Amino acid sequence: HLRMKDPEGRSLLGPIFLVTKPFRDKTSFCIQFYNAEKMAMFKLFLDRDENKEVVPHQLQGFEKLKTIKLV
Repeated sequence: HLRMKDPEGRSLLGPIFLVTKPFRDKTSFCIQFYNAEKMAMFKLFLDRDENKEVVPHQLQGFEKLKTIKLV
């Protein structure tokens, strides 16, 4: 559990990005969480199997997240 509020109760969480980019000879996939000051807080990378391929169900979930419309 991450506490995402300051002592006054304001949210510390800023934008969240779904990032796909080339890395070495593969494509890298991650979810990047930024704070209210637009500084990276942490990144979650999709896992790879023993053949260094992205785990299929994680990639499917990542692609599904990209379709969600936020208001």
